[in-house]
Amino acid sequence: MSNHGTNQYTTEFRHEFEADTASLFSRRLARFTMVWGLVGVVAFVMRFGGAVIERRFFPERDLWFLGTPAAWTGGQWTTMLLAGALVLALYGAVWAVVRNVRIPRTRLTDISVGLVVAEGLIGLMAWTLVPTSSPLAPVAMTHFAAALFLPWNLWQAIRPMLVLLGANALFTLLFAPHGEAETWVSLALSPALGIPGAVVAWLKHSRRIEAYKLKALARRYGEFRRELLDARKIHESLFPQAITDGPICFWYEYEPMRSIGGDFVFAHCPKEFGGRKMSVVLVDVTGHGIPAALTVNRLHGELERVFAENPLAPPGDVLELLNRYIHLTLAKHSIYATALCVRIDCDSDTLEYASGGHPPAFVRAVDGTVHEIESTAFVLGVCPHPEFQAEPRSLRFGPGDALIAYTDGAMEARDDRGRMLGVCGMRSLVATAQSPLGMMSRRTLSNRVIEHRCGIWTRGILEAVEHHRSGVADDDTLVVEITRPLGVETAAVPAGGREVPRADG
Repeated sequence: MSNHGTNQYTTEFRHEFEADTASLFSRRLARFTMVWGLVGVVAFVMRFGGAVIERRFFPERDLWFLGTPAAWTGGQWTTMLLAGALVLALYGAVWAVVRNVRIPRTRLTDISVGLVVAEGLIGLMAWTLVPTSSPLAPVAMTHFAAALFLPWNLWQAIRPMLVLLGANALFTLLFAPHGEAETWVSLALSPALGIPGAVVAWLKHSRRIEAYKLKALARRYGEFRRELLDARKIHESLFPQAITDGPICFWYEYEPMRSIGGDFVFAHCPKEFGGRKMSVVLVDVTGHGIPAALTVNRLHGELERVFAENPLAPPGDVLELLNRYIHLTLAKHSIYATALCVRIDCDSDTLEYASGGHPPAFVRAVDGTVHEIESTAFVLGVCPHPEFQAEPRSLRFGPGDALIAYTDGAMEARDDRGRMLGVCGMRSLVATAQSPLGMMSRRTLSNRVIEHRCGIWTRGILEAVEHHRSGVADDDTLVVEITRPLGVETAAVPAGGREVPRADG
């Protein structure tokens, strides 16, 4: 992935994470203020209700379990009462605002930090009138609870305690009795009060980021899979339809290494010739997956243009035009291709071909002999147009003959010892396979039999390749079969009509 793509993905993730955090922060802050406010109400009632019980019924005893220091004077009780009421009012106000007003996430963070700081400052001011051993102890509990509730990161958790520790030091210097060592020990240990909340916030934030990354990756993967399925449908729509009847039968089997790949076959059969002439181009682009499929899309458009301009374009011309296109547009990106171009003419019983670095194809004659179609030129895109020579050739291709072509994924299949099937292995498969059409009796040949039998070459070869291969495929595999059925001719085509195959004999 390029830096631009990585940065874009990182930016999108950050924006999505911040948006999710804003929504989560709003809900959690409202929940925290409500729950912790209720806890404060209960504590408020217990403390001051306990003080009333103690003073009314047990004036001579200090009931420590009620949390009400007997030494407090009326003014000190009033101070603590006002401080507690002010904190509860603050929590109630924040809860009402967060529930009813849409606030940006940065503001929500400031509000949560400010709430903890405000509670701590109120406690410090009350401490100046009602000294306690640790004025920050109550707010440390609030800080820990906030870290449990709120989606703080480490810095957001540290911020309120830094402010309160500074304020605590200032208040201690100004108002603490200088002769009490306990006060200074408490001041020295006060930074430890913020550690639990900071640790909790850091752990929660780290785990939340990892969980969100997994969630985002799962969502992205789902989107990618759906897009890939759509891309596969579009990619497969470029492949030609099989032809199972008529003077020329055409069939192929394609197994991409991934969902889509870089192997492709293009077939052109002009209707004006009654299906007796056909051009087929088999292409194998370097690479795999989506990049190779995108290249195939471009080559398909170029082939459409070539045959739209000349429906009977010779294989040599097609190969040279493809080489020129790839050299000018794709080779600069280190993208090349091999291709086999063939043109079959039933009127002259010939097969003309040109091959640019493609694996050898085979023509199996009706008598069982096998002829090899070797490469006639370099890999496409390597040489500029003036230096590229297609060197087309031709051979006889009569009724009962079959052409078997494939991409390198078939012959490069390796067994458990690492041995490739190779060209010799492919030739052996073609030579030893039972002919699906050539060995039939002319009397029993029919259109239904042809349609049922078409594709048996490709299926048999793919099964043999899979049997030879050990493990998963490491390349795309495409096998193409072109046959001339025995005894099939084509009747005259009416104007605007479709050719009607028939069987002789």
